Amino acid sequence: MEKIRNTVERLSSIDVSIQENCLRILINISTDDQYHKIILDLVGIKKFKELLQSHNEVIQMLSTWLLSHLSFRFENSEVILKSDLIPVIKKLLLSENEDIVEKALWLMRNLTINGNHSHLLIEYGIVDSLVDFLDKSNYHLIILASEPLRNLLHKDTCGEYLDNQKVFCHKKSTDKIKKLLTSGYPTNQLIMSLITLIHVLSIYHPLIRRIVAVSGVLNQLISYLSSPSAPLEIKKKVIIILINLSLTEETERAILSVGAIMPLVDIVVSISSSVELKSLCVSCLANLTSNPDIRRVLRSNYLIDGLSELLKEKSSHTSQLLESISLLIANLCIDEICRFKISQSDCDRALSELIDYPHLQVRERITNALENIRVPISFETLNELADIEDMSDLEDPSGSLSGFSSSSSPFGGFSSSPLNQKGSILRISRSISPVNNLLFNNNNNNNNISNSNSNSSNNLMASPTSFSPKSPTPITQSPSNSNTQLQQQSLPQSPLSLQSSQQQQQSLPQSPIRSPEQSQQQLQPPSEILTINSMIPPPMQDDPNKIFRRGRIIKEIIDTEQAYVHALSVCIRVYYNPLVVSPTVPPILPLDLVEVIYSNIDKVFRINCEFLKKLRGMSDKKDVLELAQALQWYWDQPSTIPEYRTYINGFNRAMDTVHENRAKLPKFKEFLEKCQFSEQCKSETIDSYLIRPVQRIPRYILLLSDLLVHTVDMLERNAIEEVLRRTKLITDQLNESKRKAENLAKTVLLQEKVVGLTEILISGYSNKDINGGGGGSNHGSSNSLLSNSKDNNTSTYGSASNGNGSGGSSLTSSTNSNYGSSGGGVSNNNNNHYHNHNNNHNNHHSISLTTGLNNNNGNVNNNNNNINNNFLLNSNNLIPASRYLVKDGLMMESRQKKVSKYRYLILFSDILFITKQKKNKYTLFKTVPLIDLKILEMPQPQNETGFYSFQILWSGHNDKKENGMVIYTSNLEEKEEWVKTLKDACNFIKKSHLTNIMRTHLTIN
Repeated sequence: MEKIRNTVERLSSIDVSIQENCLRILINISTDDQYHKIILDLVGIKKFKELLQSHNEVIQMLSTWLLSHLSFRFENSEVILKSDLIPVIKKLLLSENEDIVEKALWLMRNLTINGNHSHLLIEYGIVDSLVDFLDKSNYHLIILASEPLRNLLHKDTCGEYLDNQKVFCHKKSTDKIKKLLTSGYPTNQLIMSLITLIHVLSIYHPLIRRIVAVSGVLNQLISYLSSPSAPLEIKKKVIIILINLSLTEETERAILSVGAIMPLVDIVVSISSSVELKSLCVSCLANLTSNPDIRRVLRSNYLIDGLSELLKEKSSHTSQLLESISLLIANLCIDEICRFKISQSDCDRALSELIDYPHLQVRERITNALENIRVPISFETLNELADIEDMSDLEDPSGSLSGFSSSSSPFGGFSSSPLNQKGSILRISRSISPVNNLLFNNNNNNNNISNSNSNSSNNLMASPTSFSPKSPTPITQSPSNSNTQLQQQSLPQSPLSLQSSQQQQQSLPQSPIRSPEQSQQQLQPPSEILTINSMIPPPMQDDPNKIFRRGRIIKEIIDTEQAYVHALSVCIRVYYNPLVVSPTVPPILPLDLVEVIYSNIDKVFRINCEFLKKLRGMSDKKDVLELAQALQWYWDQPSTIPEYRTYINGFNRAMDTVHENRAKLPKFKEFLEKCQFSEQCKSETIDSYLIRPVQRIPRYILLLSDLLVHTVDMLERNAIEEVLRRTKLITDQLNESKRKAENLAKTVLLQEKVVGLTEILISGYSNKDINGGGGGSNHGSSNSLLSNSKDNNTSTYGSASNGNGSGGSSLTSSTNSNYGSSGGGVSNNNNNHYHNHNNNHNNHHSISLTTGLNNNNGNVNNNNNNINNNFLLNSNNLIPASRYLVKDGLMMESRQKKVSKYRYLILFSDILFITKQKKNKYTLFKTVPLIDLKILEMPQPQNETGFYSFQILWSGHNDKKENGMVIYTSNLEEKEEWVKTLKDACNFIKKSHLTNIMRTHLTIN
């Protein structure tokens, strides 16, 4: 207590370094809950206001950080909310210093959890300030801002939630979210944060639901449903949003318009989908079938056969799944053609076998479905069905897979015969909502959530859905309850209601965030001792279930390939050909823009047509080896990888072109809508067609991985493992190509942000230090060995100094992988790292680097004959191709007996730039060649938490002593990431430099 009092008294010192030290001490003490109120009372609101308004950015950051800790306590947050600190905190949110903004967002998140007084933030326009973060390019800050924003939009944490939702919509926030989701490469954490905002909006008010439905954001959300690489939690969240939206009748048409039906059906039918995901999709489809247009679109053997298979797989049965399937079948039977197809399937028999299911509510739903199925078909419909020659779902020879029925328009006018009341439409009417299941603990309990590591606060998990017949309107649970249920709303024509079978719980991360040191680490049990026998896996046994699963998976690969080729065919015939083959006068869209949008989709289509023929030529035994050989043949084709690379690299630009011209060209918008609602497209948008080639290769990986799990024969396993490894490698290549284009775009932005950076990047670094700092030598060269890098904030480095004293030229190593193919493949040459970088320039000066891979037992082949003057075009400046951006970020320099300074670090493949802020720009402070750089990790001082540091040292030929700098950050992960990245980069360039010197000596000798 005395230490706290003395430390607070020293805060009044005019020496900024003393203030910094005192704030650090108080931050460390505040990790213990019991001192929160004491510190706030001793420091006082007046002193905090003075510190927050300090002219020193470090003092502003530290005082905001301390205040975010203190606001963890309910009483303290109430005092802060009622004080005059809020306008000061709002001003900090507008700071250009990202570290200050980060701490201010931590504080704002803790304040918005106080449901009793968070409404006090509204009068200061905090919602507007938080929404403005959606316009920023910093994903980390957007994720942090989404947390307090979500709290202000939610009923459980803000009484004026509807007013805040109106402000949110008025500022066109859904358009901003759509832009974030469709531009660049959003992380899964960012995607989850943004769609959670959409989820909260979909819970309460029908008007808000309609705004969300027509905003255009649903197009991107639907793409996650059909993406094999999208995490399960994101897919679940999207489906829950669709369930909530489907509670409002006016949104059904919008859901149909964005092409949501087919992805939902795909998940229901796919063998690789989880039971929980299938249950949610069936529940959503059951809601949507209240719309007659959607019932007509669902006249599909594809869906009906999938439901039949689900009913047969008794091991996956849950009460919710069976009840949802029964409801969907009952609603589909309103449409006579659907009823006819269902009656021809095994659904009737499968439901009859479940008539004695122990759950009463499920039995009632099954009985209702059976009654609807057995309603006689009218003579008019039977005559119409007799006239339909082709009842298949796709126009293909085999007819093995379906999109939707090609025999009738999705909006055709079939009149269904009247059903009894038990056959009327059923709808899930309870919105699925995250609830506040963690309240403030006034007694200082152990609810420790990390403040510095905000990732842990973003995990919104959706539990299974629950149904209840109590209310005809969507309601949400009160904050005191821990579960949120879905309640059944009867439609005007339906006296029946859906009863409860499972519960939907969504945990809203509303606990205050605190420093990592406040979180308790759980002790892990000692690992079990392994014996030799326990390490030998038992031989795999084949069984009928594995054989059945293998057959289903191979069938799904063939069926989905057929559906994929059919979709590309429809896109070319309906969306592309009218703009090129028979254009109007004047044209709907200029030809150059048409080429940007559709790129080489026709060539991709031809490639996969040949692959589909290969798959169809397989024997009827569904042989695993035949499938593996077909896929190897597919990758061996010289045009497969280049054509996909071209298409994927141009995809983002294609989508931007579609969205821009749809907004400004009414004729183009009208053309797209006409195509979308044509008989061939079945309401699928151009976006859903164009994204399919991007999603296709990851789908192979998903299905092959599942096939490997259920394959026993070692020869077959080896074949699948090989083709799976090759497919993953190709996927990594294509992703790396796009990442490098993004990397170059970021380099251009840094050139605009940092004064003097362009000149050094072009001319090579100097051995002089910038602004009087100690410099380093370049060892005679600015040349580097070009390599592949992974964009995971750590890199596989391939830059090395040439070491021959010449400037400008770069050694490029290229990778050509060839698994026995004649070209265009990805080969394995036993670890011979050989990287081939192709520079593709587009109209925006963005460059795609195509990278290959090769292994040759650790040897790095540097071919002296492969010296090229490779340069990349960046904003009208030439930068050596060997120099590429690795990492950048804002850190702090610790200075003894002086206040710390912010430094922006920019790490390239051969050089580290340390900059300092000057007004709205950064200027170069020090430039350090990596060949001269050393990194030392510093131990964490005792009794000091939240400050993680490392030291960088360097010296050049002209330096009499070693120069150094202590860098620190408030995030342990960030520190470890920087240390690893710097060490890897330095080690690689030094090793390559030594290799070049040895090669030079060998050449001379």
